[in-house]
Amino acid sequence: MKSRTQATAALLRSLAAALLLMGVPEPVLFGTTAAFYGAIAKDYHLPFEDKILEELLFDGQLKSDPIHPNARGYRRLAEAMAELLRKAGAV
Repeated sequence: MKSRTQATAALLRSLAAALLLMGVPEPVLFGTTAAFYGAIAKDYHLPFEDKILEELLFDGQLKSDPIHPNARGYRRLAEAMAELLRKAGAV
């Protein structure tokens, strides 16, 4: 996963695409965001969000099933990404 994420970031950067990176929690019962996402964000100077998916996964009121967000969860996700874009000066 790390090497694919790095390759994707490098390719998109070479195409002058604007990027942001969202960390995905480790696939374990009580995991936290995989550490390599933060390192990639730092290496490529990318705006980085590493808390929202963990918040969604552990709040049953924000999910429609054990994995997927419901309408409230998707709203929270959109709000977090919008805030990241504002902080990065993209909007």
